[in-house]
Amino acid sequence: MCTILAIFLIFSPNFVHCYQQWATIYDKITQEEEFSGYKTMIRNNKASSLNLLYSGVTVFVPTNDAIQTFNGFFRDGVVLYHMGTQPYTFKQLRLNNSIQSAHGDNPPLWVSVTPDGYYINNAKILENRSNYMAKCKRNENLNQVLHVIDRVLDPMTHMANPSAFDFLQHYNQWDLGPLKSFNFWTRVQYHDKSELYQKPGGHTFFIPVDDKMDDYRLQSIDSYVIEAHVIPNMVLFTRPTAKNFIFESASNGDYIYIVLSMTSRNDRYYIKSFTVLGDSDHKRGEVFAEIIKSDIPVTNGVVHLISKPLAVFDRQLQFFPYLPVIHKVTSDPNLDFTYNLGSKNRINKILKQERGMYTYFAPKNRAWRNYTGYSHNELVDILTRHLIVAEVRYTMPKLVALSKSTNGSTILETLGGTLKLQIDYFDDYYHLKWGTKWVRVSRPDYKCTNGVVHIVDDVFATPKLAKPNQTPKSGFWRTLKDTFT
Repeated sequence: MCTILAIFLIFSPNFVHCYQQWATIYDKITQEEEFSGYKTMIRNNKASSLNLLYSGVTVFVPTNDAIQTFNGFFRDGVVLYHMGTQPYTFKQLRLNNSIQSAHGDNPPLWVSVTPDGYYINNAKILENRSNYMAKCKRNENLNQVLHVIDRVLDPMTHMANPSAFDFLQHYNQWDLGPLKSFNFWTRVQYHDKSELYQKPGGHTFFIPVDDKMDDYRLQSIDSYVIEAHVIPNMVLFTRPTAKNFIFESASNGDYIYIVLSMTSRNDRYYIKSFTVLGDSDHKRGEVFAEIIKSDIPVTNGVVHLISKPLAVFDRQLQFFPYLPVIHKVTSDPNLDFTYNLGSKNRINKILKQERGMYTYFAPKNRAWRNYTGYSHNELVDILTRHLIVAEVRYTMPKLVALSKSTNGSTILETLGGTLKLQIDYFDDYYHLKWGTKWVRVSRPDYKCTNGVVHIVDDVFATPKLAKPNQTPKSGFWRTLKDTFT
């Protein structure tokens, strides 16, 4: 009978995984080896056992590996944070952005549904082992649902129903180690922005820590900058959040407009602010900050601690610190693939020598996605035509002037030979014409001590079809694929 039911459910639009359908969730957890870690986790928690026996709940069971690698303590609040007060199958999860925890003092369990699957806070639901529904062991009128997740859920605090405002006021009541955020809290108070962190609903809050918060940065945090640290009406945990996708911050007025995007690099997460509209005190441009303590759930969303304030530039008001070209290429996550290619030939070595002034048309990571038809060595050769070594730096205004003085085209000598470009400005961006195609300059004129970097959206090459033996299974192309996802 179970086999027939399983076949029916597999082809049903709302697939419910079929174990032995007569087993209750309580029996499965207490008897099956794959749930042995969770059985140990709830052993001394009477409330969890009673919920499993008598209540209609959803149980989010961490894998045995997730439990073994968890560094925290399995106190009552943590154990009960793995239960929702009602049964939620995948179908119901898609209709709810949050679930009430079985522990009344805990924050909600936040739901994210992405093309990659279902997430509860920052834990992913393992779909092929989840969505198991059964009757409550001691009350057959109630249903229960079991989902398996790949991480332990931790509210990170003993505080009852904490909001982002509570976090700002009492950050020392969270498990943060030496991290502190007192300085940012003083600026929120000074500019009377507390209500931004008390607002009900679901929002994302970025809070800079005190480390490296010098007086200049601290005094630069005004009401617009504070608003730039909040993404309203969206709860964004690091894993399920779309990377390099633009989110509008609360600083979205007619005169100051700041957007944010999240990116990752080597299993580390970063948040980038871009000031689209600014004034003399809020310069246009972008600032990167590392997320150093992520995914802290609160009753009105999620908190991420970041390394420095967003939308606050260094004292010189440069887009990035006024440092050598190699530093810019090394530190920008959007240039990972270009940097790695440069490490395979002489480009990065030349940039470290500081033997002249460099102009680097640096392709962003996604610019390389259409060039899988080239071998690794061919891509390295292509990159050499993106670097100019000369006695001057070629800023975009200088290139435009040169182009106009030479009947529309500029001839430049690169490491890879002669480069003929036409430069124009349209659709609010500079564009470079190489051959027959236009390449947009998405970020022009990053001035450095020994040159200038222009971030370009495409490569000075022509795409070609991949050879049969060049598949994403090879190490190099898998790295390329991973960079774009």
